[in-house]
Parts: sequence; structure tokens; C-alpha cells
Amino acid sequence: MPVLINFKICDNAKECNGIDICPTEALFWGEKNNTIIIENSKCISCGKCEKACLVNAINVAKTKERN
Repeated sequence: MPVLINFKICDNAKECNGIDICPTEALFWGEKNNTIIIENSKCISCGKCEKACLVNAINVAKTKERN
């Protein structure tokens, strides 16, 4: 299921806690565009990034209806 980031509240920092905790590296810092990138094909919907986000900007869809 996809990971969604609300960039209206996300500080889009290279030091993102979600990036640091992601076990599959589905979230990573894109040097080319200087932004957080999501590679949903790597995401296992574990929710660790969602819990680690200090500003609640990351949302992991748990079902197809929520994406």
C-alpha cells in the first residue's frame, strides 16, 4: 500500500525520522531534487515511518480503500 506524505506540514528534512527507520529504504532523500522520495514498490506497510514522524505528516495506507 502507498505511503503518503503531507508536504504542507512536512519539514522535508534530509534528517527525516521516517527515512532513518524504514527497514526497506522505501523512503529516502533524493539528492537531485532535495526532497524526500517514496518508492512504494519497496514499502511493506509496516507503519514504522508513520509512527516516527514527529509532525504526523506520513500516512501509510493499510487497505486499498485508504490509498
